Amino acid sequence: MKKIFSTYFESVKLGAIILITFKHFLKENRIELEEVKFFEKETEVINQIKKLKIELIIKNDIAKIGNIQVFQELILDYLSGKDINIYDNLKDLNIDIDMKDKFPTEFSQSVINKIVSLHRGEVTTYSEIGNMIDS
Repeated sequence: MKKIFSTYFESVKLGAIILITFKHFLKENRIELEEVKFFEKETEVINQIKKLKIELIIKNDIAKIGNIQVFQELILDYLSGKDINIYDNLKDLNIDIDMKDKFPTEFSQSVINKIVSLHRGEVTTYSEIGNMIDS
């Protein structure tokens, strides 16, 4: 099993600290995103890292881990209101989300695929997503 790493950074605009957990496949120069989670206080982040027993990558070393630093900037841009499709950008950065692990059924994968294809600010309902999936 691959080791899980983490890094965190602050979004002053949100008043939140953002924790990213991921697996790093050095030989393939690939990252598999585990989770992005928001916290109010740095102590909460540290407690989460200790609880999960994941390795923290400090700021100075983050540039050595694939495109995590670029991903951090992407998150901040998205949260500041820029029109960004995070899902497409993750592919460009060679950062994977294991959709089958996170969403194991065919139905749940269909729902998520429709959700990630929505444009920023686009509004939909559960029934509209259901109708799109049935089509």
